[in-house]
Amino acid sequence: MALVIYLICLAAFAAGEVLPATHAELLQWRDEIWAQTRHLPVYNDPLNTYDPTGSATYLIQLESYTVESISPTLDVEENPILSVTFNDTHAQGPRGTGLGMWAEEILAAYPNDNPALIGNQEFAALYVSDAAWGLVMRDHRGLLNIEYGLADGFDCIILSYVIADGQVSDMRVSGFSETISPEELSERIAMVRGVAADNSFDPETAMLPPLHAEMFHPGDLVFSGLDFLNETEQSMYLKEVEQSLYMSRFDGDPGLEIGFMARRFEGEDMRLESLRITDPKFEGPRGLRVGDPLLEALTRFRSEDPAYQGPLTILYAPGETMKQPPFGLLEMHADGGATITYATPVPGDEDEAVMLQITVEDLHITELYISYRWKGEG
Repeated sequence: MALVIYLICLAAFAAGEVLPATHAELLQWRDEIWAQTRHLPVYNDPLNTYDPTGSATYLIQLESYTVESISPTLDVEENPILSVTFNDTHAQGPRGTGLGMWAEEILAAYPNDNPALIGNQEFAALYVSDAAWGLVMRDHRGLLNIEYGLADGFDCIILSYVIADGQVSDMRVSGFSETISPEELSERIAMVRGVAADNSFDPETAMLPPLHAEMFHPGDLVFSGLDFLNETEQSMYLKEVEQSLYMSRFDGDPGLEIGFMARRFEGEDMRLESLRITDPKFEGPRGLRVGDPLLEALTRFRSEDPAYQGPLTILYAPGETMKQPPFGLLEMHADGGATITYATPVPGDEDEAVMLQITVEDLHITELYISYRWKGEG
């Protein structure tokens, strides 16, 4: 996808320099929306949306837009629009953008100094100045949101494009007449500049074919603030004090099971022995979560047999036998489910390995289970 975005942005650049949205441009767009909608039928009672203890504004439901307004009607002398949410593909946003458009089309409509979207695993900066920015948010599935911000005097206008399956699924332009303090603006700009300086994640090289992906290895056992190989009951307790997400199990969260085991020598703290994840809010190795497609689990690790045919597929096994890690194995079950097992040696311990077992039902992950195993166990 990054290559496609790169080519589209090059084409846009060749056609002429793409400039950031200006305050005057967005105010003119807001005036056009007001002129188009001020006499249209309203499909709700805006008075019922007014909350004097909250935003003290009104929501006006139109056919193609939902407008946040300082007035219960748009038929007033001065433009009362504070924000606009888009309801269907007929609604047209700044620069002709709208629902259903591809993310690449949105990115091509505004400046992009970073067409390869290099950044970190969560963000990539598109451009940044003292009072304006472009930013994408993503996870391992791809883009989640494209945001453009502009602070100019009284307004701090935000254009937000929510992305699902590569297309705009939700869209909002907000912040008209919304103030932002110099401290808040400085903090936001500093955050985007920090992302712009971060080149730890390149989506083009991170999405290698399975044959070139790495085997499951000890480095994968450090994830989401957790170091599986070095955690003990005491260290996990300390993380609970620090409100670590993984310790919510001690508050009765059914989506996570944590197992400890006594050490070989008396008096040693019990080590973390196993971790079972059944809730999508908990992230496992390489960003995998419950609910992810089977293909995600397969393409994030090495696969020397991408055909995946038959009930048993050896994904990789450089050792002499399947009982000698590292190895990867895919088992397809008669009921349509599957189990993927990855194993890696434990550094400095000839007798043990760590196994990641992924349970799949209806072609989606239902459980991630990480545990120690003795080498040679079936």
